[in-house]
Formats: sequence, structure tokens, C-alpha cells
Amino acid sequence: SEPVHEAVDKITSNSKETSATIVEGKQGDGKVNVTKVVLSEEDQIEKELLETCATMVQCAWRQRSAQLLCCRLSLPIIEKIYDPRSDSFYYYNVRLDTSRWYPPKFFQLSSTRISNVAPTYSRNMAGKIIQCCVRGRLGRKKVRKMLVEVVDKVHDPTTNSYYYFNRK
Repeated sequence: SEPVHEAVDKITSNSKETSATIVEGKQGDGKVNVTKVVLSEEDQIEKELLETCATMVQCAWRQRSAQLLCCRLSLPIIEKIYDPRSDSFYYYNVRLDTSRWYPPKFFQLSSTRISNVAPTYSRNMAGKIIQCCVRGRLGRKKVRKMLVEVVDKVHDPTTNSYYYFNRK
């Protein structure tokens, strides 16, 4: 409300009368009709107040649009992770590899919420995941070892390429 009062004070300090020029379309002889309208001080204040208010609404809309765009662009970068020890969420920035207990400022100011919660694993679940990775690696190693005993990589000089030959 303060900027509007400042705008009114600024407008009232200007001159008493203002003229507006209205240009109408061309006539057949190529001349243009120009009408000059003199606005009273009240009309001038109202006109400038409306223009100032429209500018303020446009600025607020642009600010809100930019805020929502920031939120949309950062959704893939910010992860919301649950911490069972503190029984609350923390926010992890994937790109910067940083974390904090409160959401980024533009999320606090907007109504956009981070809906995707990153998975949080218990010790048992994390142990199972690690065991699966290790078993998979050991299995791949075992298969490679078995293939080396059965299959040979042979070079064909006529085509200058390799092929695999099964010895069994």
C-alpha cells in the first residue's frame, strides 16, 4: 500500500492540467484528424494512478512467474530426503553435493512443494543392496573365467577381424 501512496503524492505534485492528443484515422485526402483533450487535475491523477497500479501488478506477476520457473527448473536438482534419526526431512542438492535442513529460499516463498522423496534405506536394506551388487560382480567374474576356459578369440587375417571359437 505504501508505493501507491507514494505514486499519488508524486502524481499530485505535477502540473495542474495535462493535454492528451488523440489521433484518428486518415481521411480520403490524406489528412489526419487530431483532437486535443485537456484533462483536469483529478482525471490526470486517476490516469497516472491506474498506470502505476498496472505497472505494479505486472511486476508482481513477473516476479511470481520467475519464482515458479525457478522451482520447476530446480525440482530435478533438489532431493527431499527423510532422516529417521531426527524424524524430519533434509534437502540435498545433487549438482552442488550439499545438504541442508531447510528448503531453498524460492521453495519457501512459493507454494510449490518438493513431492518426490528420495528413498531412505535402513541398515538391513542398505546391506542387502550392497550384497546384491557384490554377488552380481562375483557372478560376472565367474562367467568370464568360465568363458576363457571354453572360448578362444581368433584373428582372421583375410578379413582382418576377430571371431570367437568354442573349443568344446
